[in-house]
Amino acid sequence: MNEKRRIHKRDVFVLCITLFLFWILLTVNFSLFSLILGFLISLFIGLAATKLTIATVEGKRKTVKEYFFATEHLITLILSAFYRIIFANIELIYQVITLNIKPKIVRIRVDLKSDAELTLISHLITITPGTLVIDVEDAEDGGSYLFVHFSYHCVADETSVEKIEKTIGKWDILIGALFK
Repeated sequence: MNEKRRIHKRDVFVLCITLFLFWILLTVNFSLFSLILGFLISLFIGLAATKLTIATVEGKRKTVKEYFFATEHLITLILSAFYRIIFANIELIYQVITLNIKPKIVRIRVDLKSDAELTLISHLITITPGTLVIDVEDAEDGGSYLFVHFSYHCVADETSVEKIEKTIGKWDILIGALFK
């Protein structure tokens, strides 16, 4: 039962290359020293993360096609989060100026099961201005319920609940696809 999953070289390679690309995007420095330092840091973090996390996760080995689709889901998730954060900022500023703030706590169902998936969606919701995940509760059928405080939720506007559930539902599907 304490048997660890065999670490595949492809997992380490994909993680290290992804971390190295993030290094390049964050530093925008193409000097030889910066590239070598970024590669060594990416390699160290990739090996450590693979040894500590991926080795303890049960699952099947991913194919190159599955890595491609996981990358596509990750990019879509990031773009969706950026859009939602910008839109929520504008919406929150408008409601603060008009003093039309009626906060509410809403229970939203998600089909995520692992702690990593729930943590990721909780952080995405919490970094969105005007929202905060208060509690997570397990559902009987294996999913979970998130209790989310919305500071810009209008009680009379039921479409805002549908809009919020739709956004979180998209993130739920994208995060579920990432962790398959």
